[in-house]
Amino acid sequence: MDRININRSVDLGRCDYFICNDMKYYGKCRGYEVYLWKFNKSHIFQLLDMSDENKNGFKVVAEITLDRSYMGKSWQCSYTRVDSDYQGLGIAMYAYKFIMSFGYVL
Repeated sequence: MDRININRSVDLGRCDYFICNDMKYYGKCRGYEVYLWKFNKSHIFQLLDMSDENKNGFKVVAEITLDRSYMGKSWQCSYTRVDSDYQGLGIAMYAYKFIMSFGYVL
């Protein structure tokens, strides 16, 4: 069995203006705007830093993907990624609390 290598530094890139129009605005969490994108049976939450804007769009701070659990009554977190520039600020914990306030049971 081969060893799994995961990069420690993650660059989530930028969110284009047109992609932001396809997502649903959910609110603000710790000063970052939260958008929801529904794809198949997954719900993808993106936290965007609107203060860091240039011609390529807004900076993606974190991304959380939720899928339905096998029983169908709760959600499971498939993966969570935080940009390396924003790691260590506790963003994932605050984002989970923010998402659960809308009725998502993790």
